[in-house]
This record gives sequence, C-alpha cells and structure tokens, in this order.
Amino acid sequence: MELISGVLPIKNGEKWIPKTLPQILNCLDSRDELVIIDDGSTDKTLKLISDFADIDQRIKVVNMQGRGLVEALNEGINQSSNNWIARFDIDDSYPQDRIQKQRSEFDEVVAAIFTDYRIKLNGKYNLGFIASPMTDSATRLSLLRSQRTAHPSALFNRDKFLSAGGYVASEYPAEDLGLWVRMSNYGTLISVDTEGLQYNFRQGSISRTNRDRIISKKQRIIDSHIESLDLNSILEKLEDTFQEYRETNHGRDRILLHLWDLTHPLSQKKLGKKKTLFVRNMLIRKVLNPANGTTALRLLGKREIRKMLR
Repeated sequence: MELISGVLPIKNGEKWIPKTLPQILNCLDSRDELVIIDDGSTDKTLKLISDFADIDQRIKVVNMQGRGLVEALNEGINQSSNNWIARFDIDDSYPQDRIQKQRSEFDEVVAAIFTDYRIKLNGKYNLGFIASPMTDSATRLSLLRSQRTAHPSALFNRDKFLSAGGYVASEYPAEDLGLWVRMSNYGTLISVDTEGLQYNFRQGSISRTNRDRIISKKQRIIDSHIESLDLNSILEKLEDTFQEYRETNHGRDRILLHLWDLTHPLSQKKLGKKKTLFVRNMLIRKVLNPANGTTALRLLGKREIRKMLR
C-alpha cells in the first residue's frame, strides 16, 4: 500500500485544533504521517500541536517563523517522507473515509485526486454541495471557474508536484489553481464520488482587496490555461460524460455543472458562436427538464447566497 504524507499549514489555529486535528489523524493510516507547518503563530498553536506530536509519532512539526503560506506549503512537502501528499486545513472538517476512497484511485498517470465537498458558513449553515468533475477532461475544463477542485480536498503525487515547480509565490493567492494547471501537464486530474471535505466559509475572512487580488491572479492563470484545452474533444464526449455521471451520486449536479463550465466566457470565445449556442441550448433544455428542476434551483440559489456573503 502506498503511504501518504498529510500536509497541514497552520497559523493561529488554536480554536480548531482540539476538534479538527483528531479528524485529520483519523483519516490517515497508522503508517502514514502528518507534517504540520506552524507559520509563526502568536497564540497557543505551536504548543498544542507539539503536545499532539508527543503522543502520536506520525506527527512531524515544522516551525516556519511566519514566512507565508507558499513557503510553508513547499517546506511541508519537502519535509514529507512519502510520494502522495494529502492537503488539509485546520478550520475545515473531514470524514474518516476521505483518504481511503482517494487512495483507491492511485495510479502512475494520476497527478491529483479531488473530492466532492460541502460549504458551511462558520462551520454551521449549509451554503451548498459542490459535485466534483471526476474525469480528467472535465476537471481541466472546470479549472476555468476554479470552484470544483477544492485545495483542502486534494491528494497529489509529489514527483509530479516537483516536476510542475511546486507552489509558486507569484501565483499567490491563487497558488492552488496555478499548481493544478501546471500539474495537468504531467498527469491526469480526477476526483472521487464522495464528500471528502466540509469547507468552512468564514464571512469577512477575506478582505475586498485580497478578493480582487485573487480574481486578478486567477484570470491570468486561466488566460494561459484555455489554450491547452481541447474543447472540441470535450463536446464530442458529452454523452459519454453524461452517462458516466448518471452512474454516480449527484449525477444531475455534475451534468449541469459540466455544461455551465462550458459556458465560461473563454470557452465561448474558443468554441465560436455556433458551438456556444449548441451548449447554451442544451443547458437550457436540461434546466427546464422537470427531472432537473429542483437540482438547478438548488445550485443557483446556493450560488447566489454565497455571492451575497462574499
């Protein structure tokens, strides 16, 4: 069995450590490890994680003295002993079987494996379920909107990570999107049909200035990514993709979101008017189909709520 190194960057996370750290450890096998990078915490974080390390030999603590998230992540992976890296964040929640299901998809051609996830406002109120793209071509397409490949759900190959150049400081605060785009040149991007993450959306945690910065960075990354996408091939495989999705949980979500990804402005520009009209009409027919109505309303309603809260 391939062993895993969990990588957990943390700064001033004492509030979540007692609840979330045991969850993360329960995801991992007894022979796996967890590398925790304390990035200059000023609260009791370092003491708390050191106390956990004293009683669980799987934990390796790295003190980074406040050098920033990108350096913390790269150092954590440098300190990892295993070739598969599982990302975690301390303020999110994880089911015990998350890693087990991702581990079953290990393959020499796979670069990264994601999961479905749910968004909770302040860890309590449901802001929507996000169904992952699952296939390589659908995942590459979904990077245009960069909403279905949650960073804290990712499990990726360390060798391919290093070949892609690791996390890049100039891509921060969209360092994860930049990494997935670059890693897609070295292997496939896939996901598993399971809710492997409850992402904690904390209202007010991202400033307006930082949000504008994220949008700007993401735009530069996807402007270059669109050139590598074979949208014609994705269109030719639509029915095959839909059939595969019908055999999964939340298949209707995946079908609607796949079509929605194809309506991204950059996709429309590359496809041209005729093919864009074909995609739009198909999406409209799917939405108006009574069998999909409830799903479409739920997806749209939760999306609008999240937009209002940002």
